[in-house]
Amino acid sequence: MFKNKFLPISKIIYNTIKQNTTKEEKILEVGCSSAHISLVLKQKGFNIKGIEIRKEIVDKTNKFLNKKNIQFEIITGNVLNHNEKYDMLWSSGLIQCLNNNQKDFFFEHFIKLANKAIFFVPKRINYLPPTKEDYDIAVTGCEEFPTGDIPFILSKYYNKVKYKIIPKNKIKMDIDFIVYICKN
Repeated sequence: MFKNKFLPISKIIYNTIKQNTTKEEKILEVGCSSAHISLVLKQKGFNIKGIEIRKEIVDKTNKFLNKKNIQFEIITGNVLNHNEKYDMLWSSGLIQCLNNNQKDFFFEHFIKLANKAIFFVPKRINYLPPTKEDYDIAVTGCEEFPTGDIPFILSKYYNKVKYKIIPKNKIKMDIDFIVYICKN
């Protein structure tokens, strides 16, 4: 239903998740926003749900889902207060918005939720303050921190960390992305 409208980065995220999990595994998307990728995975038979802290985004998404009669669970809340167990979690667009202390705190909690995780992160070298466009698009602006430290932080929590760089020209963006596939 939504897959044909995916941006190039969304297609890569969708395929990466599909290739690294099974339909039987219980999956959580952290910071799911509109959950457009998870919705397609759900429609393809994956056992997936999302969690999003921004109530206004969840309300808007649920309104759309109800209108289209689509069954998909989005939990409204902070993932740090969520303790349900999963086989895998994934996130895109969250990790770069955390400073180093917050990254440690989040990853420490993530491994309590699932032993397998996939993170999609822009390859950011410099700090990027939020812009008016960020506020308009994301409802809450997000400052972005350098992401070069992420492999080191992940290696403190996961036994295996693989990564792949997605060149900006392949995803038609102004920055490369990195996919981290983590397992214990």
